[in-house]
Amino acid sequence: MDLEKNIIDNVLECFVKLGATNTAINFYYPLPSLLRLLNCDKEHLDTAIATFKKEEMNRLGDVNIEELPNEKGRYEVVVPVCGVEWVSKNYTPTAFLRAFIAEIQKPGSTLESMACLFQTFSKDFKIDKLQEDRWALSFQDKSVDPYVYLIEQNVFGLEYHRFTQREYQDVI
Repeated sequence: MDLEKNIIDNVLECFVKLGATNTAINFYYPLPSLLRLLNCDKEHLDTAIATFKKEEMNRLGDVNIEELPNEKGRYEVVVPVCGVEWVSKNYTPTAFLRAFIAEIQKPGSTLESMACLFQTFSKDFKIDKLQEDRWALSFQDKSVDPYVYLIEQNVFGLEYHRFTQREYQDVI
């Protein structure tokens, strides 16, 4: 997975949660994630960022990627309005993503109901029960959805984080 696909997927996730927007959208990446998504090492990061920005000018627009001055090792990626509009015109959220967001936001949803949702999209999915109230769910067939969803059930309901496979391995 590369940075362009990850940004597109994140913009689509925002569309499902908040509706389409014609404002710039900011995302934040820790350095190891950014390096993986740009397929480079730290020594070549500036060159990889410059190359990415040049390649994306006609799609995502003038994407800004900068390390946060007060949070070393954390990068802000700003997708300009034209990039958000480009995603809106060229991509649509998957049926799975729409169903996932609807289910996780539904009052009374549980980890079990989330597992049932995954099963409706593919019988071949994986559950890692990290703790009784913290599960990681993913599809074996990455064409259904390539991410790992780390879902936690707490007093507020369900909360989730979406990771690439490699990010998930780093987290656990």
